Amino acid sequence: MITQHRAQADTAQLRHTSYCYTVKRTHSHFRMAAPRLGLAVFVLMLAVIALSEGMRSTGPRKCCSSFNEKPVRKERVVSYIKTSQRCPIPGIFLKTVVGRQLCVRPSATWVKEIVAYLDAKTVPGETSNL
Repeated sequence: MITQHRAQADTAQLRHTSYCYTVKRTHSHFRMAAPRLGLAVFVLMLAVIALSEGMRSTGPRKCCSSFNEKPVRKERVVSYIKTSQRCPIPGIFLKTVVGRQLCVRPSATWVKEIVAYLDAKTVPGETSNL
C-alpha cells in the first residue's frame, strides 16, 4: 500500500514537473518568437509599400512648384510632359529647343494651343503624352 501510494506520488510529481517544463518552454518560446514575428511583419510591410509605390501611375516624379506665366512661341517648344496625378497642382513641363524645361499651367489658352500643335505633329518620339 505504501509502495502504491509512493508510486502515485512519484507519478503525480513527474506529471507536475513535466507540465512546468512544458509551460516554461512554451513561455520562453513565445519570448523568442515575438521579436522574429515583429521583424517579419515589418519587412513584409516595407515590401508591400515598395511594390505599391512602383505600381502607381507612371510619369515624372517632379511636380511644379512655380509656373511660367509668360507665353512661349510654339516653334520654341519641342515636347511636353504632363506632371504626375500625384502632384497637388496639375502642370505641364514644356521642353524648349535649347533644352530648358518650363512648368506651365495646362488651363492656359496658349499652353492648350502648344499641346494641340505638338499633338498634330506626326514625327515619332517628338511628343510625349503621359
